Amino acid sequence: MKIFWRVLRILIYTLLLLLVVAIGALVVLTGTEGGRQNLASLISKLASNEDRKVTVAGIEGIWSGALRVDHVVLEDRAGPWMVARKVALDWSPTALLSWNFSADRFAAERIELARLPQPSQQPSQGDSSSLPVSIDVKQIELPEIALGQELAGSGIAELAAKGSLKADPSPLAIQSVLNVSRHDGKQGNVDAKIHFAPADNKLDLDLKASEPAGGIIANLLKLPDAPPVNIVITGSGPLANWSGVGTFMVDGRIVSQLTGRHQLTDKGHRIEANGDGEFEGFLPEKIKALFAGKTRFDLAGTATASGGLDIEQATIESDSVHGAATGNVDPKGASDLAVELSAKDKPVTVDVGNSAVPILVSVEKATVRAFGDGKAPMVDIGTSLTSIAVGGTQLNNITGEIHSDGFDVETLSGPVAIRLAAAGLKTDVATLAPLVTGKLAADLSGTISRETVTIDKGTLRSDALNAGLTANVALADLSMTLKMNADAISKALPPQISSLLGERVKFSATATRDPQGAFAANSLEISSGSLSVSGTGSMQGTDIQASVKGTLGDVSPLSSLAGTPLAGGVNFALSASGPRLAPDFTVSADSASLTAAGRTVKEIKLSAKGKADIANPTADLSLTGNAEGQALDIEASLVTADGKRSIKGLSLALGDNKVSGDLVLDDKFLPLGTLTLAVPDIGPLAALANQTGTGDINGTIAFAKDGEAPTVTINAASTSIARGDLAAKAITVNALIANYLKGPAISGTIKADNVTSGSTVVSGIGIDLKRDGDWTNFTGGATASGIPATATGRVKIANGTTSVEITSGEATVRGIKAAIAEPSSLSIANGVTTIEKLALNLGGGSATVSGSAGQTLDLTANLANLPVALANDFVPGLDGAGTVEGTAHVTGPSSNPDVQFNAKVAGAQTSQTRQAGLGPLDLDAAGSYTLAGGVALDHATLSGEGISGKAAGTLNPNGASDFSLDLTSSGASLPLTIGSAESPVKIAVQSLSAKMAGESTQARLDVSAILPSIAASQAKVDGLTLALHSDAFDLKGRAGQVSGTVSVDRIGLDNPMIAPLIAGKVTAKVNGRLTSDAVAVNSGSLTSDALNSQVAGRISLGDGAVDLTMKADVASSALPAAVRGMLGETAALSAVLKRDAKGNVNVDGLKLNSGALSADGQASLADGKLAAGIRGALSDVSGLSKDAKGAIGFALNAQGPVIAPDLSMTVESDRLTVAAREITGLKFTASGKADAANPAANVQLTGNVAGQNLQGSAVLATTNGSRAINGLLLSLGPNKISGNLALDDAFVPVGTVSLDLPDIGPLAALALEKAEGNVRGTIAFTKAANGPNVAIKANASEVKRGDLSARNVAIDAQIANYMAAPVIAGTVRAESVTSGGTAITGINVDLKRDGDWTGFSGGATVKNIPAKAAGRVKVANGTTTIELASGQATVQGIKAAIAQASTITIANGVTTLDRLVLNLGGGTATVTGKVAQALDINANLARVPISLANSFSPGLDAAGSISGTVKVTGAPASPSVAFNIDASGVQTSQTRGAGLGGMNVSSSGTFAGNKLAFDANISDGAGLGLKGGGSVTVAGTPALVLDFNGKVPFSFLAAKLAAQGLGLTGTANVNVQVRGPASSPVIGGTVSTSGARLVDARSGLAVNDIAADVSIGNGVARINRLTGTLSTKGNLSASGTVGIVPVQGFPADLSIKLTDGRYTDGRVVTANLGGDLTIKGPLVSAPVIAGTVNLARTVITVPEKLPGSLSALDVKHKNAPASVRAQDKALRPATSSGSSKSGSGLTLDVTVNAPNQIFIQGRGVDAELGGSLKLTGPASSPQAVGTFTLQRGRLTILSKRLTFTEGTIGFQGSLVPYLNMTATTTTSSATVTIVVSGEATDPKFTFSSVPALPQDEVLAQLIFGQSMSKLSPLQIAQLASAAAQLAGVGGSTSLLENLQSAIGVDDLDVTTDEKGGTAVSAGKYLNDRTYVTIQKGDKPGSGKATIDLNVGRGVKLRGEANDAGEAKGGVFYEREY
Repeated sequence: MKIFWRVLRILIYTLLLLLVVAIGALVVLTGTEGGRQNLASLISKLASNEDRKVTVAGIEGIWSGALRVDHVVLEDRAGPWMVARKVALDWSPTALLSWNFSADRFAAERIELARLPQPSQQPSQGDSSSLPVSIDVKQIELPEIALGQELAGSGIAELAAKGSLKADPSPLAIQSVLNVSRHDGKQGNVDAKIHFAPADNKLDLDLKASEPAGGIIANLLKLPDAPPVNIVITGSGPLANWSGVGTFMVDGRIVSQLTGRHQLTDKGHRIEANGDGEFEGFLPEKIKALFAGKTRFDLAGTATASGGLDIEQATIESDSVHGAATGNVDPKGASDLAVELSAKDKPVTVDVGNSAVPILVSVEKATVRAFGDGKAPMVDIGTSLTSIAVGGTQLNNITGEIHSDGFDVETLSGPVAIRLAAAGLKTDVATLAPLVTGKLAADLSGTISRETVTIDKGTLRSDALNAGLTANVALADLSMTLKMNADAISKALPPQISSLLGERVKFSATATRDPQGAFAANSLEISSGSLSVSGTGSMQGTDIQASVKGTLGDVSPLSSLAGTPLAGGVNFALSASGPRLAPDFTVSADSASLTAAGRTVKEIKLSAKGKADIANPTADLSLTGNAEGQALDIEASLVTADGKRSIKGLSLALGDNKVSGDLVLDDKFLPLGTLTLAVPDIGPLAALANQTGTGDINGTIAFAKDGEAPTVTINAASTSIARGDLAAKAITVNALIANYLKGPAISGTIKADNVTSGSTVVSGIGIDLKRDGDWTNFTGGATASGIPATATGRVKIANGTTSVEITSGEATVRGIKAAIAEPSSLSIANGVTTIEKLALNLGGGSATVSGSAGQTLDLTANLANLPVALANDFVPGLDGAGTVEGTAHVTGPSSNPDVQFNAKVAGAQTSQTRQAGLGPLDLDAAGSYTLAGGVALDHATLSGEGISGKAAGTLNPNGASDFSLDLTSSGASLPLTIGSAESPVKIAVQSLSAKMAGESTQARLDVSAILPSIAASQAKVDGLTLALHSDAFDLKGRAGQVSGTVSVDRIGLDNPMIAPLIAGKVTAKVNGRLTSDAVAVNSGSLTSDALNSQVAGRISLGDGAVDLTMKADVASSALPAAVRGMLGETAALSAVLKRDAKGNVNVDGLKLNSGALSADGQASLADGKLAAGIRGALSDVSGLSKDAKGAIGFALNAQGPVIAPDLSMTVESDRLTVAAREITGLKFTASGKADAANPAANVQLTGNVAGQNLQGSAVLATTNGSRAINGLLLSLGPNKISGNLALDDAFVPVGTVSLDLPDIGPLAALALEKAEGNVRGTIAFTKAANGPNVAIKANASEVKRGDLSARNVAIDAQIANYMAAPVIAGTVRAESVTSGGTAITGINVDLKRDGDWTGFSGGATVKNIPAKAAGRVKVANGTTTIELASGQATVQGIKAAIAQASTITIANGVTTLDRLVLNLGGGTATVTGKVAQALDINANLARVPISLANSFSPGLDAAGSISGTVKVTGAPASPSVAFNIDASGVQTSQTRGAGLGGMNVSSSGTFAGNKLAFDANISDGAGLGLKGGGSVTVAGTPALVLDFNGKVPFSFLAAKLAAQGLGLTGTANVNVQVRGPASSPVIGGTVSTSGARLVDARSGLAVNDIAADVSIGNGVARINRLTGTLSTKGNLSASGTVGIVPVQGFPADLSIKLTDGRYTDGRVVTANLGGDLTIKGPLVSAPVIAGTVNLARTVITVPEKLPGSLSALDVKHKNAPASVRAQDKALRPATSSGSSKSGSGLTLDVTVNAPNQIFIQGRGVDAELGGSLKLTGPASSPQAVGTFTLQRGRLTILSKRLTFTEGTIGFQGSLVPYLNMTATTTTSSATVTIVVSGEATDPKFTFSSVPALPQDEVLAQLIFGQSMSKLSPLQIAQLASAAAQLAGVGGSTSLLENLQSAIGVDDLDVTTDEKGGTAVSAGKYLNDRTYVTIQKGDKPGSGKATIDLNVGRGVKLRGEANDAGEAKGGVFYEREY
């Protein structure tokens, strides 16, 4: 529209201009063709300007009223943009006289619009927008408008436009109608109507635009994919209260909607606007982030009469930002405006730059506040920005504040204060980055006006810089004054500069610029350390003036740059004046002394002066000094004479070393002449160059010309020359270099005996150079570190480019041949080396390099099939295999290259990966590397058999990193093996992850790993997880705070002492600081089920020094059983451990406390000497034995060499009481020497036990290498143990120990035990050839300890070779052994030696269970082998027997079951595997009867069999079980009760860590089919995670539903999830069914085709959809919820809707009905059905006939099958009196509405009733509240009709209606009342009369109006028939009926009139519509014939004729109601 109005306005003004010109030049310009051309030219010129050109041509009919213009062309600076062809204007020229422009028609044959015009660059002239004349164009016709591709989007768009325009200038009024449509085969319309009349207070606007996809509007708006667009803008009403609506739709979706309103109030113009839209896709990329998602805006405000603005509210909100503005702006009063814009969830980024230089600003919040005087308000602007990024520079976390105390809005001037702060700045400008490190802050204060900007005070601060400035800038001529002071940290400057400076550098300067552009810098000063510089400078026009002087007091900081130590100081000065291109200059420097490379030059003076004129340069240079007594003199003069330049007197002399010569410079400054080198000692000269060198050089360098080409000849030789570790010997160079400047070509030789660099020696160097035109051919070779290498090729230098062609070359390194694969070329130009293609063959693979290298790199390397084996010779033991291929691309500056790489390694293997058990590995990696950014991995993947990994991100040691690494096993875990072959460590790896993020000095590290198992020879770890973390780790310094956690599910150790301490889950945590040389542990802990320990301290990584403080709490149950009795529940241990750098260890503060036990001590190990002392006490020995009381003290000391210390131990107690026996004076002492070669010990025991002396002694002595225990004695009263034992070299005893213990009680008390009984016997130790033997003979008549007792025990056994391979012969007998309630009697075991085996046979009776077994045992080499030949036991009638011989072996604590096969009740169980600290058992089950469980679980009644496998692994305390079983025919009493038959169950899963995980399939023959599984956690409260899906037949609900009289058939599709504790699980999922059927047996109702969709969650089943159809008719639907918690009885809350239903009981009632019902309450007990049922037509039929005799049949089903009995049991469940948990059935609370149409028919009754009633109570016996009442009705008895006067229908305990209706009539002699009452199935008819008569008499009076005595026999028969009808008696007992049937008529009747006359009538249907009746009475003339014709729709025609010849006819209408 905007384009149209612009075009239209231009055309109108053009036409008006045409009009004015035409009037002014009527005769001149319109009379001739030339005049009209001149007129067109004049109009074109007047309408054009610099930005616009208008061309008008072909004007005709100016004053005729039919103006025609051939064409009009509009152009802008870019050329034509619109052409209008064949313009026609039908108008009234005379109307202009009244200032009216009136036209009937304006048209153009074609308008071509190529594009939109460019904006004008001319300033606006402020032209008035008012119209000069009134305009009335009645018709606008533009049939062809062609839009160019820029507007149309694709191709050319063809449009047509038509409309009208009327506009009046005063009062202003505009009315226009416009229609634009496409006619190029595409759709699109624009319809616009506007009526704007401010004077009439009116504005009507109606705009509608619609385009399909690919339209013009979508193209102009740059909509992606050009979707369909619809725009609607409407508004109407008076301007004082106008409202409008605008809608913008894209692709059928409303994108934006705007509503607006304008009101004229006493304050001014009030405007409201609000709307929303999705604008993001239509906005420039720079700002679209502000309008992400849906944007909503709401604006309300008033433009006041005073020119102000009052904003009531203004908000804008998108998904990314929220903006608001409130307040007012009043330039003539007070203002208070607040504006806020804030990001929502995350900062929003906008681009405030341009396409060339994007400036990305990430905004968090921005606020503006203006308040105070409206003319000059105070202004506060605040910003919070996350970042500002420009190129490689980024400011982070910026806050800004701008404040003005009073900013004049009109003059745009006022004071301003600006404060900016940033958390940091990152930049890729290397010289700037150090200066702006850390936090940045800038403060500026001053004033702003249209003329000037003044900074009164400004500061800029960072961690490295502190600067201050003042400035004044005139905006008109840019003249300025600037003063600046800065103070910076020197290290922040480039090292070339900072090395000269002190810690900080100070800079100050004053700069001015005058209006003419002259610049001056005054008071320039720099000072830092020993450097001070001052000076001035100015530039005016082309002249410069500068003077700088300074001092560098110490040059030593330059040592690192020079590569050698420097010392001394320098003064310097520089001046320049004159023209800028040829100033005169002087330079001077002096130094008293300078030292370099240990050589000192004194009295240095440097002077240079001349003219820096490029055309005619002149200079004199002189340098003098004294170098260690040798005079230094350097002189040279640059002279220009007659345009020729020469260097005269070039001389460098230092002692005997001299370089001299004269050179003439030609016009091209090329030298001609010879320089002579005579340098016997290069050392002094090297020192002048700040280098260290030795050696000699002699020769000449001759410069000449060959034509125009310069040449140089070098002849030089050196016997030796060296610098640092680089040295060369016997060097000769003879070479002629032709055209050395442009295209040097060399011929000659270069030779050297050897060149040495470090340990690398290159010898036999020989290179021949030969000139070949412009090329230099080279060939040669050398031997480098024993590697011979040769190369040939050629070189050319031309036009600044060096070209090198390498023809061939090869070298053999450690057997690996590297050769040039093909001729390669490279070129060097402008410092850039370009490699076309350098291809190398490397060990069968290839490497190709191409690209360029210079200050900027662009190199590409390609590797193909490069063998990894190439590295084997460089890395011993690598044994690599596989191939490498990939690419690398190096770009960027050479000082900071950017490397992009993509590499793949296939089939990689090394010796290390093979040892770890890894197969070939594949690696694929791509990424980049830069010095500043480090390594950035786009991706890196590792794959192989059993392993996969990936890595991505950035690793930057100099900046920010964001890196992640993940390794995972592709299977359950990846098995790896490390360590040696002798001691392998097997590791199962599941995953490994590492992440690093942040700056390199403060990187966040996270490392995690999951290792399912680690197994070594002595230990196994299961379920290890590792997590390490650091919030700020310095990667460069390898230091930082670190915390970590290692958790282990289980640690298996062979060490029985330590294993219990780390049982269960073990967790280790550490928090400390790691540095490169130490670990500082702030806190550390190790916890397990039994252990809780803490540690803190420091460990030195350099010298191994340790200083740790340790504490531990140990569960006593985890300690050895021997010591538990001394401890409490836990034992607390603490100590301080120290180790010095020499390895000496000291333990201080050793303390142990647990219950009654306390101990403390110390220990040290220094210089091989042990010193330890521990003392403690056990204050209460009852912990050792409940029968003991008292206290014990102890002490232990060790002193001396660590391999043979002296030991002493004392244990004593003053008094102990054990089992009523008192022990006093108990003392135990032991002393000796722990020397393995010569052990010695003396043990003594004394005391008194219950009055009996205690004496014990033993002496271990070594004599001549023989050891013996002499005098072994323990006596206590009559009890005595004695003997002597000799010990051989292996400490094997020989001797006898006698036991004579008639009363073991005192001895037991000594062991703190309570026991009774006696033991006598001997233990004899002997030695034989086969090894040591022991013979045991012992008898005990009775022994008792606690609840364990034994009677008559006898042991007689000889154990041969008992230490290595014991074999036993003998017997073990016992009458009985009793423990608790378990008695074992008749123990009889015979042991028989059988070679290396011990055979055994015997038996016993255990708890009355006889058991016996036979087999043999062998112990050899630490392995015990048991062979079970037979064995059996019978338990509760179940026989278990060993099916075949089985073998069991025990070795190293591992029990192995070879194959143990058991027969179990007809099935078999086979067990194999190992039992140890780790289990590995496999069990196979085959057809094991499930009925085995019945003996253990009464009432289970299980049936079926089970087969499958079970595998048990893990620790015995926490085993892991894996199973796979199949069970068939499974039944229990519970499943049978649920109606389920035999089920088949297959399941597999695992049990580990108290968690059962399984998968299962369940099916049966009735349609059950469930699949699923999950997990059950059994620790604590069992927790369930189960998922099942499949089909479940509804038969499992049969028993529950049958109790309600219901039956449900069909199948449910189930998808169920169970979560949570087993006690209260959370069930979720879905259940659906279709085609199900529900039957109510009581009512006979059935619901068919049930379809349901049920969702389950939160303990509720929600019925989303349930539909069905009634078997009788109608549709049923339901929704709601049913609780699924069984204990709650399945509570329901259901809504049921019945539509068009029909109910019939098949006997009496048929009803059409509908309604809405609810079912609430527990479904299994007494749910309540409530709601409303609306009855439509309902018919209650009273049976007409009943059989003469009815009796109930007693049917019994004899010998019914089990399935029938089960069905009968389900359908007729047993009931119990009283309360029952199964419920009492459905309960009703239903309202039945039937206003009418309840019909009762039958037995002469025809009645209609209506009403409402409520059914309550149980459905089995409902109670009805309310009745249906009679509306109309009659009773017909024979031909007598009676009208019912009252009646009701009710219900009495069932759904059979109960009738109660009364009819009354009057006969000639009585008033007769008939009552119909009772159930509709068998109502009772009762007759009564007034006066009272017998019922037969009443019936006679009713029917015949006569007494019974006056009736004829036929009447009596009729009366009997009527009585039978009313009684419902069946059969053909009626005389008339029999007669009617005999004669074949449809009706036969005998009637009697009131006078007693009798008539007989007979009727017959001739067809369906015609009925004939013949009647004859007993009187003459009573005969007649009647014909009834049924026309239809209740209309009948009747004709009648009697025997008197009379006839009549009639029309009748009948309708049943």
